[in-house]
Amino acid sequence: MSDVVVIGAGAIGVTVACDLAQRGMSVQVLDSGRAGAGTTATTFAMDITARKTPRHYFDLALRSAALHEELNERCGELEWRFPAPSIEWGTNEHDSNVMLARRDRLAEWGYESEVADIADLRHLDPGLRLPAAAGGTAVIYPQASWYDPAAYVSGMLARARRAGAVLHEGVEVTSLHYRRGALAGVRSGDRIWEADHVINCAGPAAGRIAEMAGADLPLDLIPGVIGHLDPVPGLDLRSIWTLWTINLRPTRNGGVCLHSYPLDAELPRGSGADTRVPRDLLDRLWTQARPLLPERAAEVPLTAAVGVRPVPADGLPIVGIVPDEPRLYHVVTHSGIHLAPALAELVAADVTSEGKNPALEPYRADRVVGAHAEALDDSMREMTRTYGSGV
Repeated sequence: MSDVVVIGAGAIGVTVACDLAQRGMSVQVLDSGRAGAGTTATTFAMDITARKTPRHYFDLALRSAALHEELNERCGELEWRFPAPSIEWGTNEHDSNVMLARRDRLAEWGYESEVADIADLRHLDPGLRLPAAAGGTAVIYPQASWYDPAAYVSGMLARARRAGAVLHEGVEVTSLHYRRGALAGVRSGDRIWEADHVINCAGPAAGRIAEMAGADLPLDLIPGVIGHLDPVPGLDLRSIWTLWTINLRPTRNGGVCLHSYPLDAELPRGSGADTRVPRDLLDRLWTQARPLLPERAAEVPLTAAVGVRPVPADGLPIVGIVPDEPRLYHVVTHSGIHLAPALAELVAADVTSEGKNPALEPYRADRVVGAHAEALDDSMREMTRTYGSGV
């Protein structure tokens, strides 16, 4: 019997497993596919601290950014964190007002930023086509970074294994296992995985796991399209660019990662990881990015995949137990790859402690969240405003 079974080997699951194993717990990690191959593999993967509200959520994201830097420097694995300025570009009055209001709020919270004209930023990314004349306002956040999801999962798994955690891939949890009325692990077909605690880090499948215990997690599953271009001749992209119609960041191989919330909104709500990106959406993703890219970008194939974000109804992470099942612990959120180090740190302390961790109180799974809860998180409001009625 293990101390803990962690369901899900995405960014959240492998980090939670690592922190628990390093605290001396025996940990088994189960994933229905391959580690890091789900939502973690289809994400824009950037430091999203500047978009997090309210203040306690911003502080959590800021702590996670610091942990990413610390972990990547000392863990000895393949580099996954790449510092890069995040540039917000407001192309009309409304967008600029939203952007500048965010800048003002962050200035009060001590988060560094700089306002600039787009025309003055051409030197940051040689080859990127920006307006020759002033006319667009930008806010630059120099503390940002982007992440390589595969390298992050690989690094955390290596640390977890060194601490004794064991990964089992291709294991679909089909039910919870009870002994004398108490939760004692999970089942996968005829096999039982016994444990004192079950940690639900199943991402989009987290609601299904909760339902096995008769619980309901207030989650919305929002699909999104992530595109990739191989290295573009003449382009040396070094920054993260977030416009209101298209987002661009570098990739490990020198290519470009693309994302667009407005195009996400046009995917059918039932879309999943096995959904093929419609040809017209792929064409429009390219159309939105093309004005910024060198002419020879047309020679580079654009590939794209659908990922599914598990989005809590109020935008805040869901962390902890729900009533009537004290051995089933939930950890589910969007922005998972950025928040994973800080959440895992808090969860490991919470699970191994006799008392509740006060830092997790705003995110407890048993908080009351209505079906039409107001989004408290600024990044969620931006994500869902393009969906018409929102979440």
